[in-house]
Amino acid sequence: MRKVLTVCSATINLHSAPSAASSSSPRPLQATESLVTLSRNVLSASMLATVGPAFFFAVFAAARVLLGQAQLNRRNGQRPPEALYFLLSTLKLVGRYWPIAQRYARVLEEDCEKGEAQ
Repeated sequence: MRKVLTVCSATINLHSAPSAASSSSPRPLQATESLVTLSRNVLSASMLATVGPAFFFAVFAAARVLLGQAQLNRRNGQRPPEALYFLLSTLKLVGRYWPIAQRYARVLEEDCEKGEAQ
Protein backbone atom coordinates (compact mmCIF):
# COMPACT_ATOMS: atom_id res chain seq x y z
CA MET A 1 0.00 0.00 0.00
CA ARG A 2 2.94 2.29 0.64
CA LYS A 3 3.91 2.09 -3.02
CA VAL A 4 0.35 3.03 -3.97
CA LEU A 5 0.51 6.16 -1.86
CA THR A 6 3.96 7.05 -3.21
CA VAL A 7 2.79 6.83 -6.80
CA CYS A 8 -0.39 8.70 -5.98
CA SER A 9 1.51 11.46 -4.23
CA ALA A 10 3.81 11.81 -7.22
CA THR A 11 0.82 12.01 -9.52
CA ILE A 12 -1.07 14.60 -7.49
CA ASN A 13 0.95 17.36 -9.12
CA LEU A 14 -0.97 16.54 -12.30
CA HIS A 15 -4.24 17.87 -10.90
CA SER A 16 -3.53 21.42 -11.88
CA ALA A 17 -2.30 20.55 -15.33
CA PRO A 18 -4.94 19.04 -17.59
CA SER A 19 -3.15 20.87 -20.36
CA ALA A 20 0.14 19.23 -19.36
CA ALA A 21 -0.60 16.52 -21.90
CA SER A 22 0.18 19.07 -24.55
CA SER A 23 3.41 20.24 -22.94
CA SER A 24 6.81 19.19 -24.14
CA SER A 25 7.42 17.13 -21.00
CA PRO A 26 6.39 13.47 -21.22
CA ARG A 27 6.33 13.12 -17.42
CA PRO A 28 2.60 13.77 -16.85
CA LEU A 29 1.64 11.09 -19.39
CA GLN A 30 4.23 8.66 -18.01
CA ALA A 31 2.95 9.18 -14.47
CA THR A 32 -0.59 8.73 -15.73
CA GLU A 33 0.33 5.45 -17.43
CA SER A 34 1.90 4.27 -14.18
CA LEU A 35 -1.24 5.15 -12.28
CA VAL A 36 -3.40 3.28 -14.79
CA THR A 37 -1.23 0.19 -14.26
CA LEU A 38 -1.41 0.64 -10.51
CA SER A 39 -5.20 1.00 -10.66
CA ARG A 40 -5.48 -2.20 -12.70
CA ASN A 41 -3.43 -3.99 -10.05
CA VAL A 42 -5.59 -2.62 -7.24
CA LEU A 43 -8.73 -3.79 -9.03
CA SER A 44 -7.35 -7.23 -9.88
CA ALA A 45 -6.26 -7.74 -6.26
CA SER A 46 -9.72 -6.69 -5.02
CA MET A 47 -8.15 -3.94 -2.91
CA LEU A 48 -10.56 -1.20 -3.88
CA ALA A 49 -12.14 -1.13 -0.42
CA THR A 50 -8.73 -0.42 1.13
CA VAL A 51 -7.79 2.67 -0.87
CA GLY A 52 -8.24 6.14 0.48
CA PRO A 53 -8.58 9.71 -0.73
CA ALA A 54 -4.97 9.99 -1.90
CA PHE A 55 -5.53 7.15 -4.34
CA PHE A 56 -8.75 8.33 -5.90
CA PHE A 57 -7.60 11.93 -6.04
CA ALA A 58 -4.55 10.76 -7.99
CA VAL A 59 -6.86 8.78 -10.29
CA PHE A 60 -8.88 11.96 -10.81
CA ALA A 61 -5.71 13.94 -11.55
CA ALA A 62 -4.52 11.34 -14.04
CA ALA A 63 -7.91 11.28 -15.74
CA ARG A 64 -7.72 15.08 -16.13
CA VAL A 65 -4.40 14.69 -17.92
CA LEU A 66 -5.96 12.09 -20.22
CA LEU A 67 -8.91 14.39 -20.78
CA GLY A 68 -6.50 17.05 -21.99
CA GLN A 69 -4.91 14.46 -24.27
CA ALA A 70 -8.36 13.45 -25.51
CA GLN A 71 -9.11 17.04 -26.48
CA LEU A 72 -5.89 17.14 -28.50
CA ASN A 73 -6.73 13.78 -30.07
CA ARG A 74 -10.20 14.98 -31.04
CA ARG A 75 -8.71 17.91 -32.94
CA ASN A 76 -6.65 15.38 -34.91
CA GLY A 77 -9.65 13.13 -35.53
CA GLN A 78 -8.57 10.48 -33.01
CA ARG A 79 -10.60 8.85 -30.27
CA PRO A 80 -10.00 9.50 -26.56
CA PRO A 81 -7.57 7.09 -24.89
CA GLU A 82 -9.21 3.96 -23.47
CA ALA A 83 -7.37 4.61 -20.20
CA LEU A 84 -9.60 7.66 -19.68
CA TYR A 85 -12.69 5.45 -19.58
CA PHE A 86 -10.91 2.94 -17.36
CA LEU A 87 -10.04 5.65 -14.82
CA LEU A 88 -13.61 6.96 -14.96
CA SER A 89 -14.97 3.52 -14.17
CA THR A 90 -12.39 3.12 -11.39
CA LEU A 91 -13.63 6.35 -9.81
CA LYS A 92 -17.20 5.11 -10.00
CA LEU A 93 -16.21 1.86 -8.31
CA VAL A 94 -14.30 3.67 -5.57
CA GLY A 95 -17.40 5.82 -5.16
CA ARG A 96 -19.10 2.85 -3.51
CA TYR A 97 -16.80 3.43 -0.54
CA TRP A 98 -16.00 7.14 -0.89
CA PRO A 99 -18.90 9.24 -2.25
CA ILE A 100 -16.60 12.09 -3.26
CA ALA A 101 -15.05 9.77 -5.84
CA GLN A 102 -18.49 9.59 -7.50
CA ARG A 103 -18.48 13.39 -7.64
CA TYR A 104 -15.05 13.37 -9.29
CA ALA A 105 -16.38 10.91 -11.87
CA ARG A 106 -19.39 13.15 -12.60
CA VAL A 107 -17.13 16.18 -13.05
CA LEU A 108 -14.99 14.26 -15.52
CA GLU A 109 -18.01 12.96 -17.41
CA GLU A 110 -19.37 16.51 -17.71
CA ASP A 111 -16.00 17.68 -19.01
CA CYS A 112 -15.96 14.79 -21.52
CA GLU A 113 -19.42 15.74 -22.74
CA LYS A 114 -18.41 19.39 -23.11
CA GLY A 115 -15.38 18.33 -25.11
CA GLU A 116 -17.49 16.17 -27.43
CA ALA A 117 -19.92 19.03 -28.01
CA GLN A 118 -17.13 21.34 -29.21
